Amino acid sequence: MQISISNAIGGGGGNLGSGGGLPFASTKSFTFDGSTDFISMGDVLDTSDTGADPLSLSLWFKTTDSSTQVLVGKQNPNFPFEGYSIAIVSVNKIYFNIGSYTGNKYIQLRSATISSISDGNWHHLVVTYDGSRAASGVNIYLDDSPLGLSIGKDVPPEATQNTQDFMIAARGTSSSNTLRFDGNIDEVAYFTSELSASDVNTIYGTGAPNDISSFNPVGWWRMGEQANYAGATWTLTDQGSGGNDGTSTTLPAPPTEPSTDVPS
Repeated sequence: MQISISNAIGGGGGNLGSGGGLPFASTKSFTFDGSTDFISMGDVLDTSDTGADPLSLSLWFKTTDSSTQVLVGKQNPNFPFEGYSIAIVSVNKIYFNIGSYTGNKYIQLRSATISSISDGNWHHLVVTYDGSRAASGVNIYLDDSPLGLSIGKDVPPEATQNTQDFMIAARGTSSSNTLRFDGNIDEVAYFTSELSASDVNTIYGTGAPNDISSFNPVGWWRMGEQANYAGATWTLTDQGSGGNDGTSTTLPAPPTEPSTDVPS
């Protein structure tokens, strides 16, 4: 199946980006087929093995699929599921976990059912974690609104580190239990700090992506804007400080021209 470039969220609204004072704009995203498509950054962005490091993840997504699927994370797709991930779980719930199922030492939270998750519109999602090794240290925001969360497990994490790849639209590169995403993803960012509600509000802006360079992301993959295709390999340049470029080696080239259908 093909990963394609389509136009993404908004036109930037005149916000200044980091590219020499040029107006910031997000104009492209990647479309994932829910079957074979994913992007890998390699074995990077581990937390501490006890889950004691704060982190935040931000991304934009749209889907019409309400089944269980992974948006982003670094997690073993098979037992003991050590690592962390953000997913949509059936039906239409946002899910976050960190830790390892070995010894049941992990944190797991999920939202109530939110029907708009799979409405085919763009949504902004942020998960923040303060490194406290407790479920109370996790917040999830959808379109700038904090979500009420139910706790599935609240045991201080252990064995969080792993040798899996940090991935967008899947967990693990095997052919089983990877829960690949069906829809569009744009502007994925990883931070080694807990973003505040005010930070989330600024990043969300008016409902279109903003320049987030002032928040010092360790990883920032702008997807279509910073993607190149050569030699049957997609390369997504990391605009964060980590230098962890993403690649996809099994996917064909996109259409020559991207879509001009941009939500306003």
